[in-house]
Amino acid sequence: MTPHPSSYPTVCIANAIDTLRPIIQRAPTASEQARLIKSLFPQQDQAVFWRPLDKLTISEQPIAGFPWLGAFLGASHAQNISPKHPSGNLFRDVVLDSALQAAIVQWSGAERCIQLIVHTTTQDLWPMVQFLRHQLKLTVMLPESCSDQALRDRLDSKSGFRQFASDHGFSVGRARIAKGQSCATRADAAIAIADLLATGRPVIAKPDRGEASVGLNVFQPDASGSILRDTLGANSFFGDEPIVIEEYIQGEELIFPSVEYFVPKKSDQAPYLTYACSMLFSDMMELCGNFVSPEHSHAPWYEPLCNAGLGLAQAMQDTGYVGYFDIDAVALPNGDSIMLDLNPRRTGATHVHEFASATLGAGYQRTHTVGAIDLYGQRPVQFEEVLSKLGSSIRSPLTATEGCIPCELTGLQEGRISLMLWGPTAESVLSLKQTALAALQQLGFPLDGT
Repeated sequence: MTPHPSSYPTVCIANAIDTLRPIIQRAPTASEQARLIKSLFPQQDQAVFWRPLDKLTISEQPIAGFPWLGAFLGASHAQNISPKHPSGNLFRDVVLDSALQAAIVQWSGAERCIQLIVHTTTQDLWPMVQFLRHQLKLTVMLPESCSDQALRDRLDSKSGFRQFASDHGFSVGRARIAKGQSCATRADAAIAIADLLATGRPVIAKPDRGEASVGLNVFQPDASGSILRDTLGANSFFGDEPIVIEEYIQGEELIFPSVEYFVPKKSDQAPYLTYACSMLFSDMMELCGNFVSPEHSHAPWYEPLCNAGLGLAQAMQDTGYVGYFDIDAVALPNGDSIMLDLNPRRTGATHVHEFASATLGAGYQRTHTVGAIDLYGQRPVQFEEVLSKLGSSIRSPLTATEGCIPCELTGLQEGRISLMLWGPTAESVLSLKQTALAALQQLGFPLDGT
């Protein structure tokens, strides 16, 4: 199902990095900031796969390989444009850059009307929309942006999600939030951590507005009070915001599912599940892949977690939320799930779902395993080198039942790449992955894919 089909031209603002900058800017050193930007910046390229494929995409940097990807996807009319002098805020750039404005007006056509989709609805979206409407005289439709910015931002915080979920009965049950609390200060957090550690369970401390697993601290039961205080005190990512303290789930046979929903405007239709996926993490707790598979619907975690997510989606719609969101969780072997986070935006595997829906069909979740993995190499890599090494593994989803496509190519200059993989079974995709990793190992990418 396409969340908001429209006959009007679509403009996409791929502002994924805008979402991440506030937490990245808290990094303790310039080198750490640079490392985080290197690993996360290419997420802007995911917008290539969002439906409709033929759209105008505005990104902070030109999307590397854009014409090649467009041809592979059959998106012959898609365009990509970037600001001449990026300010670090794409919404602000549109207001300041006459070339971006001209491109949007031209794209809007004779009716001067656009459908605007964005990665994340931030407070800077609204002045830009006012500019487009009043200065450029455009009609701007926002099918997935929540006009209640305070609500969206509250849900985007760890403490806000915990409070919302608790208020709606999700502190207990087969899919629940983790045991824990929000603490106003580092001193309060140290006390809360010690209390949880005393029960014999490890504990995780999270920045309230953290993103992409940045700034997490994990403490084992033998941690001393001085270690707690010193570690919390040294973590610059906490800033002056609340620190969320929760039980840390670890053990054998854990699964990390994520479920995404679309919440339409209240008068339109009920919220619905878009996809369920499994997440892959590196040893450093960094997300490095997502896979959607028919097998998920038979997993013991699937029904309880999907039903809980749908309950939260309905509550969010009742409160005024509009747009995408996902819930990241950890599933225990018995199928119980601990909900870890809520992301009120297009999420980590939205592009996987959109790619598969556009190329493999709306029912792909019953017929195909589809996913994306991120790889981090040791040196800058040329696109031609990637094409040469992957060779016949690269296939078009429009003509092949299985294959891979290199993507997020803007990261190649920093030795980072992603692979979109699809096939009729999980086993076929695993085989494709192993073949691709072996080929890319010759360019300095790790064989284990992390």
